[in-house]
Amino acid sequence: MQDYKELKAIGEKLNDTNFCAVIAVATALDISFKRAKRKLEKRGRKHRRGTLTTDTLQVIRNHGYWVGRERGFLGRRFDDAGITANQAQKKYNKGTYLVTFHGSIDHIACLKDGKYNDWIDKEYRGTAPKFEVKEIYQVTKKEI
Repeated sequence: MQDYKELKAIGEKLNDTNFCAVIAVATALDISFKRAKRKLEKRGRKHRRGTLTTDTLQVIRNHGYWVGRERGFLGRRFDDAGITANQAQKKYNKGTYLVTFHGSIDHIACLKDGKYNDWIDKEYRGTAPKFEVKEIYQVTKKEI
């Protein structure tokens, strides 16, 4: 898995912005920034624009993963009202999850084994405000 700083540098080198979904997909699927970007562009993402959560989830599904609660899958989409990014990080410390956030940040991040590969992680943001989680989607590889 590439580190957040490496993925961010690639996005900036490509003169892109608003690429949180690209980083989340790259992290969840363990693929390159450019490959994740291309997959999201096929779903309608525009350069320097954000991505709809539904499109992000569909890209991951198309790559052979279950996301959230789906037919035949016992995983979950969690609605933890009022939980913060830090609390989610402690609670969901095993496995891979996509986390969306409430409020003005309109953000998605991948939480993998208890670490956000994203600027929202404590390592990168220090003492920034507590971000409230909107939804958490479990990501699990489909068994063939």
